[in-house]
Parts: sequence; structure tokens; C-alpha cells
Amino acid sequence: MDERRWQPQSPVDYEQVVGLDVYTRDGERIGRVERIIYPTPEMEAEAHLGHFLVVLPDAPGSPLGSDAAYVPETAVALVTPDAVELAVEAKEVPDQRWAHLPASLIEPPEPLPEELPPSPEVG
Repeated sequence: MDERRWQPQSPVDYEQVVGLDVYTRDGERIGRVERIIYPTPEMEAEAHLGHFLVVLPDAPGSPLGSDAAYVPETAVALVTPDAVELAVEAKEVPDQRWAHLPASLIEPPEPLPEELPPSPEVG
């Protein structure tokens, strides 16, 4: 993978960033790519964002916060053999709303059956 503006064309391109360190535009290391979330037909609201990189923060105090961040591929500016560079500076990361998985990616709970079976009698 040469240093280049990121323009993934296949699942292989996405998988090549898993495990890479993630840096902001101003050079602050903020985490590592844990995995990729691939879009599905149910992701209508976020379809324009494409795939999501699940980024785990480096340490407490990271601009990402303490949990995983769900970074849309549209926020990736550059990929090198060793790193992913985001299109935002470190001070802008907390304002990106990456702390929560987009609602359309969360699987809804199974609907309850219309008629529940009777409860066993306790005797």
C-alpha cells in the first residue's frame, strides 16, 4: 500500500487498514483500526458515509474518549503502509459524533410474538 489519498475499490482495500495506527491531520496518534463495518441495505440514513472504521483509542485521555469510535470512511484523508490519517485535527475529534454507532447499524430487537405462551404454574 503506497502513501496515497484513500480511494478503496474492494474489500481487500478496507481490510488492509485493520491494525493500522490512526492519526489526526495534525499528527496526533489517537488509536488503532480494530475492524471495518460494511454497509448493508438497512443503512439508508448513513449510506452516503460508506464503510465505518472501528477505532479503539490508545489510552485514557484520547480525543476519541474511552470507548470505540465509529469513523466513517469519508473522514479518512490518507493511507500509508503504516497508518491512517484522518481529515480532521485532534481538537476537532470530540465534535465528530463518532462515539456512537449510527442508529441504522444497530440491529433492532426481535419482535415479540403476538401471543405469548402461558407461564408455567408454580405449585
